[in-house]
Amino acid sequence: MPSATIKLFLEDAKQGKLKTSNLMCGTAAPTFCQSLITNHYPLLNTLLINFYYTKVMKKILLLEDDEILYETLIDLLEAEGFEVTHVKNGQEALEATFSKRFDVMILDVNVPNINGFELLKELREAGDKTIAIFLTALTDIDSLSQGFNIGADDYIKKPFDFDELLIRIKALLKKQSNSSKVTLGAFSFDFEQEELYKDGKFVKLTPYERQIAKLLFKNIGKSVTKFELFDILNYGEEMSEGALRVHINSLRKIGLPIETLRGIGYRLEDA
Repeated sequence: MPSATIKLFLEDAKQGKLKTSNLMCGTAAPTFCQSLITNHYPLLNTLLINFYYTKVMKKILLLEDDEILYETLIDLLEAEGFEVTHVKNGQEALEATFSKRFDVMILDVNVPNINGFELLKELREAGDKTIAIFLTALTDIDSLSQGFNIGADDYIKKPFDFDELLIRIKALLKKQSNSSKVTLGAFSFDFEQEELYKDGKFVKLTPYERQIAKLLFKNIGKSVTKFELFDILNYGEEMSEGALRVHINSLRKIGLPIETLRGIGYRLEDA
């Protein structure tokens, strides 16, 4: 690959202009793309994996049966770097939540099989706390009240402005990421105090372990690359992968369910 092309690729990434389509990989990354690029363009391979797992992995479940609307939303959301799973009825949406973890659910109400209200009610009763936004033509106050009462995070009436939807999605994601405490099974992490607890008892961590745990708890169920970990530890090239593994293993010994993603990084499994 010509150096000028790599330079342009790097500049686009730094400026946030790089989209999923530019990678020419889609959901094939990292398996196909990594095997294709690794031996030929190591710099591009490093950037690709880092970008793919840190920028485009916010997952949205879109429940909408209007073809023109869902096609438009899919195009616009993917252009903003989101990975969109689209379903046309409530039953398909329910099944999708069993097979994949989503960051945001955008739900129409009047859809076949299980309507949006019934779907979210069932998910909330099962303990699913995924951000949920109703996108519906139901504009009456009773429907609005019902939507929030069953656990919606937002309620947007059709017709709507896409920029407004995007602002609301990003605001909810930011609010979630800034939450002061996150719980996973017997563990909880207090982001304000940067402290880990197990069964309500304080767990002493080294400074390195604390920063690793913090990043993993901010991304429960999601991939965290080695590059991100090196970055937050402020050691970059100086810390070896072997040293990183030692810290990861120390966290595993206290019971944290950390999965190794070969050639990529780690993930704190969502129990």
